Amino acid sequence: MRLVSPSTPPQQWTSLPTELLLDILCAMPYGETCFCCLSLTDRRMYRLVRQYERTIAGRIAREQYWIVSSAFSPVYHIFSSRCQRTSADEKRLIPQSFPRIGPSFAWLSTIHDRHITMMHLSSLTISHFVASPGKNYPPTVSRWRQIQRLGFLLLYRLSDLPSHHARASYITSLSLDLVAILSMILFFIVKISSSAPLNGHAGSILSPSYPPAKGDLSVIGDILLSLEELTLTHGPDYLYSLIIHHRPVAEQALERQWRRIDEYQMHEPGAPVPERSLTSLLLERFAERLGVSKAEVGSKMWDVVYTGRGWEMSDAQMVEMVLEGYRDG
Repeated sequence: MRLVSPSTPPQQWTSLPTELLLDILCAMPYGETCFCCLSLTDRRMYRLVRQYERTIAGRIAREQYWIVSSAFSPVYHIFSSRCQRTSADEKRLIPQSFPRIGPSFAWLSTIHDRHITMMHLSSLTISHFVASPGKNYPPTVSRWRQIQRLGFLLLYRLSDLPSHHARASYITSLSLDLVAILSMILFFIVKISSSAPLNGHAGSILSPSYPPAKGDLSVIGDILLSLEELTLTHGPDYLYSLIIHHRPVAEQALERQWRRIDEYQMHEPGAPVPERSLTSLLLERFAERLGVSKAEVGSKMWDVVYTGRGWEMSDAQMVEMVLEGYRDG
């Protein structure tokens, strides 16, 4: 038997052509540290990963995360000044900025994180979706998953905008079916948040054991409105921080928001008029598009979703609807 010296280079690896190595790398399940580790294996791999970063990132995004990467392509612009106007706590809740130039590993990492966040939140909400009202429109898991994805993509699109004014303009530009899907996502977010235990507390927001609420229905209502506002502002990442990771900073943001809710509902004469909440703008936009009062919106939401474009759509149509909102915004 022929013995191979420990110093003998791994010929079977280094002798592979570049095209085949790229095929292997692009077929690997993506992990945030995988390419950093691969770069440390040998000099050829280091040069390969660095030289073909755009090719590798683009192919992995296209083949493993097609929906998210198509909705937020490398040419998708996010103002980098967004986080210069946010507090230190808010910076810990949201991405610093969405990379402008790509494909790159930084862009791919953001796409990967958004895909994972959407999967986890979808697993929490799918049972509520399937058991939702509307017996005339029998729900199927596959259709609800598509609606969920579209709703989460719209929330990401909204949260990526650089200012409250830009988000308000985006909401007012959305078509009726997109407003309905965004409203429905918020409805189910409130449901899962109301039942999920928060960090350090045995009960949920609706439980008397949750200290800020103490079972007070008016306070609970304010907290849930604040949760919707934070979700529209910071997107699924905030919800993920609150419900999945139970980060104290997310709970602190929720408490700060509901304690300031009176500022959004009333103000002193002569004082600056506070900004309209995104939640109220969404409700107002929905009522205007339907031609009904705000009190009737909840009962009409299901019919709009069941009969709108989002009920039967392919992946390509879903991406087109997100990009439609992007152009309109």
